[in-house]
Amino acid sequence: MRAFTFKQGTSSWNSGTLLHWYVEVDWDDPRHDALAQLVTDSNQALLNAGFPITPVEHSWLHITIDQISSPAHLIGQAERDKLVAEVSRRFASIAPFTVVIGSVLSYASEVAA
Repeated sequence: MRAFTFKQGTSSWNSGTLLHWYVEVDWDDPRHDALAQLVTDSNQALLNAGFPITPVEHSWLHITIDQISSPAHLIGQAERDKLVAEVSRRFASIAPFTVVIGSVLSYASEVAA
């Protein structure tokens, strides 16, 4: 496994884009209020420190689980459908769990925790 290199708008995308598995947060669920507060407080701290960021709405935030390292254009729709079906089948048996988030890191392309 090698580290993922984030690509910015000025970087070459000749290698193609990659497919990612994301978890979206249900912001209406009060169990996620602490996460919402962490994001809000972190954004404000970065703004106060002079970081040139434009915070996005919480609805745009996600948790990246994994990525498929083959370029997306090489993975056809039939194979994508099989991937989604298999991952859905496997995730269905996973019970809800708690995740600890912290150590906010600021990069030119993102703010990550």
